[in-house]
Amino acid sequence: MKIPTTTLGRFASLRLNAVGSLLAGLLLSCSISPILLAQDSSQKLPTDAAQRETWRKSMARHPLPDKGCFHASYPETEWREDACAPASPYPNPPAVLEGFPAMGEVSNTVGDVYGDFTAVTTHSLFSAEGSFMSVNGAASVSGDVLGTPPPMSNVFMLQLNSNFFSTPVCGAISGCLGWQQFLYSQTQCSGACVFIEYWLLNYGSPCPAGPWISYFPDCWFNGPAIAVPAQTVADLAAMTLTASANSITDTATVYAPSTATLYSASGSDGILDISLGTWNTAEFNVFGDCCATETSFSAPTTIDVKTTIDDGTTNAPVCVNQSFTAETNNLTLANLLNSQPAVCCPYGGATPAIEFMETNSSGHTAMCGATQLWGDVHLVTANSTRYNFQGAGEFVSLEDSDGMEVQTRQTPVATSSFPILDSYDGLASCVAINTAVAARVGKHRVTYEPNLDGSPDPGGLSLRIDGALTTLPATGISFGAGADVINTSAPGGIEVDFSDGRSLLVTPAWWPAESLWYLDVNINNVGVEDSAGSTGAFPAGLVAPIAAGSWLPALPGGASVGPMPGTAPAVYNTLYNTFGNAWRVTNASTLFDYGPGQSTATFTNLSWPQLQGPCNVSNETPVTPISATAAIEDCKAVTDPTMNADCVFDVQVTGFTGFVAADEEGSGTTQGGTKPTQPVGASPTQPVSASNTLRSTGMTSNDHVTPLLGRK
Repeated sequence: MKIPTTTLGRFASLRLNAVGSLLAGLLLSCSISPILLAQDSSQKLPTDAAQRETWRKSMARHPLPDKGCFHASYPETEWREDACAPASPYPNPPAVLEGFPAMGEVSNTVGDVYGDFTAVTTHSLFSAEGSFMSVNGAASVSGDVLGTPPPMSNVFMLQLNSNFFSTPVCGAISGCLGWQQFLYSQTQCSGACVFIEYWLLNYGSPCPAGPWISYFPDCWFNGPAIAVPAQTVADLAAMTLTASANSITDTATVYAPSTATLYSASGSDGILDISLGTWNTAEFNVFGDCCATETSFSAPTTIDVKTTIDDGTTNAPVCVNQSFTAETNNLTLANLLNSQPAVCCPYGGATPAIEFMETNSSGHTAMCGATQLWGDVHLVTANSTRYNFQGAGEFVSLEDSDGMEVQTRQTPVATSSFPILDSYDGLASCVAINTAVAARVGKHRVTYEPNLDGSPDPGGLSLRIDGALTTLPATGISFGAGADVINTSAPGGIEVDFSDGRSLLVTPAWWPAESLWYLDVNINNVGVEDSAGSTGAFPAGLVAPIAAGSWLPALPGGASVGPMPGTAPAVYNTLYNTFGNAWRVTNASTLFDYGPGQSTATFTNLSWPQLQGPCNVSNETPVTPISATAAIEDCKAVTDPTMNADCVFDVQVTGFTGFVAADEEGSGTTQGGTKPTQPVGASPTQPVSASNTLRSTGMTSNDHVTPLLGRK
């Protein structure tokens, strides 16, 4: 994908002189009040966050009746017109290159040239939305008021910035570009407000007639504003800022959680004609409020940022490490293992978006989550830790606070010799394999299991949706809101896509000697995960990210198992009794389908795996192992070192070379055809591109099931 250049090379010294002169005049002529804290509201606020979020998204799709200023409070379904406030008299200038790093050396401090991530598409944007998946810590935030010290509490600004773009207003002026900012300010309207700011970069002098103000070599002005109750740092996590543009109207909308109200200010698209097809980039973050200032968060603070775009496609945007604004904050873009480059996760689907993390706390490193449950049974967590888990029964592999859940069934395998040591935990225990999977997808339940009567069927597994046996058509089945079930390229493979951007990939393989199907399972797009345990929607389960100070994912409720014990019996007890049993499915929580007289207890074996052996299973003939030398030879085609070690383990223990094909496929690609890579950030000339990224919204009220007409 070709990424457009941003033309960031500007006249830095002229800009700094201009902002100083302009502010001096404004401070003399304008009455500036101190920052107002969020107003106490006596109205009863909604308590159901999910309903409120559904309402907010619905209203975001509901166009304003006219240009001007409007608001809508939950649960109203119509916009109410307001008198617009006077336009902010302050500029929020573009980034300058004074002291910028050499190409390839990227500063990760948020704002000003290279300190942010933007969502870039090859299509024209219709809208973009900025939000925060989580705000952790953040006891306080402060900044200068309109560029004047000392810092005051709760001074910050939300910006959703366009790229620098071609505009007819520039005419034949060489180097002239348009720039449009959709802004929420805490201070610029003698209080908080939302408005649109327009720029003609490198236009020169004089500026066009009308409202344009000289900021040599540029021209700028602010559109009408709508007053908003000031928000506090405690409100930040639930705030959103939305920008939209069509051939008639451009709109900036902020959601103020303190009053559960949307506030919108709009103006004519003809000012810069941003809708003509040149708006292809969106930058969102929290910055200093006005005038190239910085807002500072108390330590520790870690924020997960999300920029969602609508370009009329389901394609994932590209993450580009760049910032268009001169305002900054004191956080740093999180990276992988404390090294460059910073991490950004792009994903496609119903709501294409990018997600990234910024922090001022040590020990926080970001990664884009993808998980595996392969072979007998090798797990890879969302933050890339590999461990073996051989419990027998049904377990919660991954669940999230947004309702998404994946459960897997593990079946014990009888072996005639004791398995080899696991390199992670030092245990040598009996083994199990995945034999069934179940998922909650919005309001629906999807299972992929053997025959419910237990009869072996080499013809394939049974797909059920909400308990009904279902034949998957070639075009798949849609649940609405981007969620669906489709076939993969692997024989018998299915892909379950969730509305939040994640995907479950299941590849079955038949084991003739055992007359059973075993499954390799991947859950992709788990999200921007934090090594210190902070995540956007707090995934949990067997393959959830492992927090610092622990050797396993958290227990239900978030408690840590702590560091790995020093003896094998203690490791076994923690892994299978404390941790494993805590994540077992119950009759109340199971998503699986069962035959008559069956329940999750039918598949539960609390004494498996045996720590000391023997590895016997009732009514089963143990499989015969092979030598390590033979297994190494069989697995030499598996090139990934970790997958190769897993292959050797599986083949040596079971004597079944069918694991080689699965591990060889996993060494190169997942079942859906995309290798589960670890996407990371890039220099301004090397954008990120990856598939394993994070979630967005939950499923809407669209609860029907329909065949897909085709895949985009």
